Amino acid sequence: GLLDRMKPVRRGADEVVFISPRDGFRVTLSVLLDGRRVADTSIHRSDNFPEHSRSYRPDHAGIYADLYLPNHQVGRKPAVLLFGGSGGGLGEFFEAQLVAAQGYPAMALAYFGEAGLPVHLKNIPLEYFATAVEWLKSQPAVDATRIGVFGTSRGGELALLLGATYPSAF
Repeated sequence: GLLDRMKPVRRGADEVVFISPRDGFRVTLSVLLDGRRVADTSIHRSDNFPEHSRSYRPDHAGIYADLYLPNHQVGRKPAVLLFGGSGGGLGEFFEAQLVAAQGYPAMALAYFGEAGLPVHLKNIPLEYFATAVEWLKSQPAVDATRIGVFGTSRGGELALLLGATYPSAF
């Protein structure tokens, strides 16, 4: 929790949330007693989890996504489709890695703000998400009858809309 709630110290940086770089970052922790440093340590925080393997981006499927699979999965498992909100891009990769590290396939999906996708959050066709869900269901590691959806911010609204529009898909 402590590292997850850090905020950048640079002026002009996003002061609401801290998303670590893909290769991680270094944090120095110090203990001060009456203004005097009595202990310190440095740690490297990485978002690359050894418990899962990153699979691939399914460019051929017409979607912009990263699929994350657990390393030692046996059989088909429930899967999660994750997407962000009004920030665009492929922002939910960290959460997808966390899900995969717990033993479940997870796909982070971009729907605007990446190459080949709309630039802005405007007039995004819902069929794009139906295509993503169908592709995810077709993967050998995925139990096609148990797909979850996780959306943050405006993506939360999208998750509700998808459930209402395609109730049999999830």
